[in-house]
Amino acid sequence: MEKVINNFYTKILSNLRNKNKIFYKYNRNQIKYNDVLKKVEKFYSFLKNNNIKRIALYCDKSVNYYATVIAILLSGKTWIQLSKNNPKKRNITIIKEGLADLVISDEQIKFNNKIKIKHFDEILNNQKPTKLTSVCKIKPKSLSCIFFTSGSTGKPKGVKITYMSMISSLNHQLKNLKYSKNDNFSDFHESSFVMSLNTILPCIVIGSSITPFLIES
Repeated sequence: MEKVINNFYTKILSNLRNKNKIFYKYNRNQIKYNDVLKKVEKFYSFLKNNNIKRIALYCDKSVNYYATVIAILLSGKTWIQLSKNNPKKRNITIIKEGLADLVISDEQIKFNNKIKIKHFDEILNNQKPTKLTSVCKIKPKSLSCIFFTSGSTGKPKGVKITYMSMISSLNHQLKNLKYSKNDNFSDFHESSFVMSLNTILPCIVIGSSITPFLIES
């Protein structure tokens, strides 16, 4: 399984170094993989240097959102996605149940005095990048992410997914679906829904492009 994870890591890293391929497309805004890598290296450095293990993201879909998700997964940490559609109390419950060390957000928000929050820009403006190497230190049984149920029947329940399970699922997708580098993935799922993995992962592993569905005011 370690060989499979190394292959996953290497493919993503190789695509991030591509100076020509477009990763992000939204209206007229197009951002290349290599420019996303610059952000990934700063988020990666921040997570590593501060020994942060579980990260909750409270944000809309954006280049910073995707870059942070990639940094989390390449660093072997755990991604917990919060929904802006959730009541504040539910998100606080998810943060506590998921044992998140930190919330990274795209807006100035406060949950309570015990929950640490960092803004995307605060990290990007102050953090020196760490150049990603080809050495993969991800453990197969480490948690890649925790997705929480809606809580419609009571308390939200966390579904824990290991790196081994996440990459096995990805490889089944790649085997059975005919993806190509010329594809453009439409990311229209609620970001806190596990289906996000089925959009983001194949896109970055194949080296395709992604376009988010955003509600504009």
